[in-house]
Amino acid sequence: MLRFSLFFTLLFSSQFAHATEKSLRLTGSNTIGSKLIPVLLQNYVRPEWTVGKQPNEKILTIGKGRLPKKMEVKAHGSNTAFTALQQGTADIGMSSRPITIQEQQGLQTQTDLNIKDMEYILALDGLVIIVHPDNPVKSLTIAQIAQIFSGKIQNWSVVGGEYVPINLYARDDQSGTFNTFQHFILNPLNLALYNDAKRFESNNELVKQVASDPYGIGFTGYAYIHDTRALGIEDCHFQYFPNRFSIKTEEYPFTRRLYLYTNIPKVSSYTHDFIDYVLSDEGQRTVRYTGFVDLAIEANQNRDSIERYVSHFAHQQYKNSLKDFTNLTQDASRLSVTFRFEHQTTTLDNRAHQDIKRLVTYLKHPRTQTKTIMLFGFTDGKGSYQLNRQLSQQRAEKVAFLLEQQGFSVLTMKGYGETIPVACDNTRLAKQVNHRVEVWVK
Repeated sequence: MLRFSLFFTLLFSSQFAHATEKSLRLTGSNTIGSKLIPVLLQNYVRPEWTVGKQPNEKILTIGKGRLPKKMEVKAHGSNTAFTALQQGTADIGMSSRPITIQEQQGLQTQTDLNIKDMEYILALDGLVIIVHPDNPVKSLTIAQIAQIFSGKIQNWSVVGGEYVPINLYARDDQSGTFNTFQHFILNPLNLALYNDAKRFESNNELVKQVASDPYGIGFTGYAYIHDTRALGIEDCHFQYFPNRFSIKTEEYPFTRRLYLYTNIPKVSSYTHDFIDYVLSDEGQRTVRYTGFVDLAIEANQNRDSIERYVSHFAHQQYKNSLKDFTNLTQDASRLSVTFRFEHQTTTLDNRAHQDIKRLVTYLKHPRTQTKTIMLFGFTDGKGSYQLNRQLSQQRAEKVAFLLEQQGFSVLTMKGYGETIPVACDNTRLAKQVNHRVEVWVK
């Protein structure tokens, strides 16, 4: 198999010749590096034509400061990011999965800095299960997906399709997308990928194959659906289809974060400048333009998601809480920002620290015109109902405190504990999704 390598090289005029470091090197995820990073690098350079002083005169301005003379992207898979960082052959590692403890220890041999000092969330993505557009199957359970990709189900008729064999397409072992697929789907059922699956280093090549095969099935990132169709996911009487809002709230079951990592002792002078750019409003607009899910906050007035709560009215102990929540959110909009915390604590996780800043910026914008801010905390169903209510209340109060420090008055903050789940409570991953603080505004 040909290995995919993208080299993106830019040469600049002599005004940048005094730079001590001459390159910015990014290595890792194919999901990030084959499509998103090249566009971000082009926009980071900011080439811009302006009109000169006289007719027929133009000025090309490249960048607004000191830039590297060469930018290089190697997109061979997330696993390669951390080896390159440790060896000093990359300035930034791109990964579509979180760093492991072993990889983190390998990068911290010369520093005691926390993971938050080396980890940056670039964008959000959803692992999607894709088929040919003409395939009659619309959705599958997680168990069915696992059985298909492990070879236990080999004919489409078993899951409601035609009586034809299933053709499997999967990413290779270096891929963070494959790691994510194992994590979400195969590992919980102690299954392994079927040996007959065709493997790909590139998302684009895998998607092309599925788009041309009426009996094929594969998995890729949300930004790579292209000419295929993403299946819905059935889980515990819930049905989820990937869309921007469900991925932003991280309630689509296979949502994942896309990361950039640095090795603190070996950071070049350009590294943080580029990372600051990709996390800026301008950089996040580029993220969205390329088809990925950006981190910008948006409001959703669609109350379809409330329907999933109705089934829980059958539980008498939840009835009053559900009625209270429904009344409070009437005529309100839910924001895409959803705060999550370290396990069983009120400590915000890595994404939430950045989202507090984004929320403050959103609320200060003149077009927002927010009069009422409401914060609602939730947990999973494990443990005491009263303790869960208490923890969810404390988390809502923590977010309220941080907003009040910025001058915003939160009129409502309530903890509902396990009352309103957005995912099954049958796996550790689902429990994580249910631990959250939602932000609603009027």
